[in-house]
Parts: sequence; structure tokens; C-alpha cells
Amino acid sequence: MRDLQPRLYGVRPASACLAGAYFPVQSSVLNEAALAERVLPAYGLDPPVVCRFLERGDSDIYRVEAGRGRVYFKVYRPPHSPERVEAEARFAAALISAGLPCVRPVSRSDGRYATVIEAPEGPRPAVVYEEAPPPLPADLNDTWMEQIGRLIGQLHNVADTLAPDDHPYTPEHDARFGSLVAAVEPYLNANQLAVYRSTCEAAACWQRGLSKKNPAYGPCHADLVLPNIRATPDGQPVLFDLGNAAMHWRALELAVVYWNMEYRCKGRRESFWRALLEGYRASGRETGQIEDRLPMMLVLRQLAFMAGCFATCPIRMGVGVIEGKSTQDAMARLERLAKHAGLVD
Repeated sequence: MRDLQPRLYGVRPASACLAGAYFPVQSSVLNEAALAERVLPAYGLDPPVVCRFLERGDSDIYRVEAGRGRVYFKVYRPPHSPERVEAEARFAAALISAGLPCVRPVSRSDGRYATVIEAPEGPRPAVVYEEAPPPLPADLNDTWMEQIGRLIGQLHNVADTLAPDDHPYTPEHDARFGSLVAAVEPYLNANQLAVYRSTCEAAACWQRGLSKKNPAYGPCHADLVLPNIRATPDGQPVLFDLGNAAMHWRALELAVVYWNMEYRCKGRRESFWRALLEGYRASGRETGQIEDRLPMMLVLRQLAFMAGCFATCPIRMGVGVIEGKSTQDAMARLERLAKHAGLVD
């Protein structure tokens, strides 16, 4: 792995915060003018460079007007590591080099992709991407879903040919269940936590029996909700936002699409799912194992989704977004999925 030591761009390091030099923060907003002046020149963008804070999500996004083009600066927050961000960008670049439609990362002048900024809350890795195409059309149909299935199959085909240096990071699959419980524990009542914990234990036991051999397991996008698939003007799907890319089970890759379709494609989900699998098979991939594992993969997705929201949303948006009905709805969905997977009576 290339050198990814933090670059200090005139921002007081977190150690100063710990020493009491100033009050600690949990989620800072980096100054857009300072980013344009001190950080973005490393990417060799054509002047003039104008950086504007756009939105907060899992990362902070800045829109950057540079010369005659537009790019986006994506700033992660702890504990997202610079090594993982570098791997994300290199994975995307490798997919593009192999001919896969994917939003392109912009490299630094030194050939790396990730920049590390010492913010008050700790090191924040960041990366620049070219502008993405528009979202998928609102009137999705079976043809679109078949195209998306083909794209996912092509993604897995190409990913299986990549050198290990171009793979995304490998999570500690077995160890992560403890971190999931820790993330939700402050926000669930005793009964909810007991259900979540027992579901985690059952899911972990099931997951330990899965093979980590190709083609069932390999490099994945790992967050293919429909907003993370974009559309070109001529109607071709494009991969977007590989921030969660990881070595994972391919059944989970497709299960995430199905999970997301529950709300995006009401009344059409089963038809869309069949079209998606048809497209995936057309790219030369097998789907029997994926269909067999779908119920448990949906449980895994819901567990991870809840933990991700509970771990990050209160920091950047406040606890109001996950209190009350939101938590009740998430738990109801988890219990429904667990029952369908045969984990509870």
C-alpha cells in the first residue's frame, strides 16, 4: 500500500483537541475556501477552482467547479480509514480500465487517490470523483432491471479477474457482529436490543458456514441500492458510490437490490427481481445459490443497515432522525425478515 500518512493542511490536529487547546467536535464541516486553496491543488484541477459545500450524508460532499468541468470532493469521517478509501478508488479505476461503466475517481498528481486531512475529530480521508450521470428514471421497468442485472454480473465477472492490489478492503466478517450490537445499543430499549442481539447471533452462526471461495465470494460494490446506480442519457446503467465496496458474498450484493426495491418498486418488486436475475444469468452468472440464500441475506442487510444508521446519523444529524417511529419501523422490518428466514417462530 502506498504512503497514506495524514497531510496537515493548516488545520490544528486532533492531538491539540485532546490536549485541551480547543473544544472537541464530533463532526466538523471543513472550510470550503481552505479546501480549494490547500487540498484540491494536489489533484491538478484546471483553475479557477471554486469549492462549495453541497450536502452531508455518510460523507460530506463538496461540489468543485474547476476550469470548464465539475468534480465532487468526498470527505469521509472517522473511523473510515484512508487505506479503505484508497482501495475504493483503485477498485473503481480498475473496473473502468476493464470497460465497466463506473463513475471515475480523479487521481492526485502523485498517482494516489486518497488525501488525509487532520480535522479536529481526527483524520478524515477524502477523494475526488468526476460528476455522475443522473439518477435512474422514476418509471423503472423490467427492461431496466434486466440491464442492471447484466451490469452486476459484469461487475462480478470483471472483479474476479482483478489483481489483489485492485481489490476493495476485506472486512472482519465474524468480528463485526459485536460492533453492530454496540452501534445500536444506546438507542434500543431492552426488548428491542434482545431481539437485535439474538438475531445477530443467529446470523453470525449461519454466516460462519458460508464459503469464502469464488465465485460465491469476491469483490463487490456491497451497497447496490438503486440510488447508487445511475443512468446515461442513452439509457445505460452506471455504477456509482463505491464507498462500501468490499470483499463479500455475491448473494448479498443482489439481496441489497431486492431489499431496496421494497420501497422503491412497490407492486413490481417480484417482477423486477425476476428480470434482475435474468440479466445476471445472461452475463454468465449462476443464481440458484443466490435465491436460496436470499432470506438470510436480507436479515444480514437489515442488521448492517440499522447499525450503520445508528452509528453515523446521530453524529451528523442528531438523534431525532432515529428516535421513535424510525426505530420501531426498522425493528418491525428486522423481525419480519427474521421470521421469513426461519429464525423465529
